[in-house]
Amino acid sequence: MLAMLVWTLAFGIFYFAMMIPKWVEQSKLKDHRMIVLSQHFINNVPDYLRHPWHRYDFDQGDVVLYNNGQFGILLDGHKSNLSEVLNLEFNEMDKGLYPNFRYVLTQGTQWQDLHDVLPQRSYKAEHFGIKETVSRADYNDDGIPDALNFVLGAREGAYSLRTYVDKFYWNYYPPEGEGVCTDVIWMAYKEAGYVLRQMVNRDIAENISDYWRITSPDAAIDFRRVNNLYIYLRRNAIELTPDLTQVEQWQPGDIVVFWGNHIGIVSDKRDRYGLPLLIHHGGGPGREESAMHKQPILGHFRFDATRLGQEDLIPWQ
Repeated sequence: MLAMLVWTLAFGIFYFAMMIPKWVEQSKLKDHRMIVLSQHFINNVPDYLRHPWHRYDFDQGDVVLYNNGQFGILLDGHKSNLSEVLNLEFNEMDKGLYPNFRYVLTQGTQWQDLHDVLPQRSYKAEHFGIKETVSRADYNDDGIPDALNFVLGAREGAYSLRTYVDKFYWNYYPPEGEGVCTDVIWMAYKEAGYVLRQMVNRDIAENISDYWRITSPDAAIDFRRVNNLYIYLRRNAIELTPDLTQVEQWQPGDIVVFWGNHIGIVSDKRDRYGLPLLIHHGGGPGREESAMHKQPILGHFRFDATRLGQEDLIPWQ
């Protein structure tokens, strides 16, 4: 009996010594308590929660982690069973600070993707064996291809837009710090040396019948409307697959138009699935994030100046 007690005590000390570093790391998730549970608990969750002497260990919003990689969240504190136990599969790139779960309950019963709460982890195309292919077009002769200038300009522009303000401006452009998703696009073109506003207005003037929503052209706002940019890109850019599973077809600087009146630029960074991040301004906190899947895609385009005539390209002065 004594030997068994000694062995049990030794095993317990060893187990806790092994688990404490893991618990410390897991506890770093802000505003959430995490409890690691044994296989015995997994098999007896309903009974466990019905007993009052165990029930008070839990509260609403607790993230409950299982040692088999599953987790659940208490939605109603002491009155409910664990809900929405999810099976997760993670690859080697995810075995970092938060290896056992991805979704957290942030407010009330609202599910939030952990990747939207934590600083964005990103990867390069080379991590997935994807070759980056961008046009050699360099309109402003700065030594950087247009597509990569689109990324740089979109990133700087998106982060400069602190607020989402959708309104008309007589002088074409919104004041510093405010704007909408389409402002990220003309900022991207500006970085590459183009005046997108004049290019779009020129195309509208010469092909008004193709722009089916325009009854009277307005040079101050037409280039800041998603539908007009969609038609412009269909007429002047390469249209590519909207299929997100073909991750190699999505390249830096590509422009993606979504159903629901939204537009953004494809980043040179990728998420853990190999899907590019989206550079955009949608009114939320994210400016460069894993958001390609959040809305149905209407169009995927790649602008290549070598396919257009010089009269169609207007330099930024």
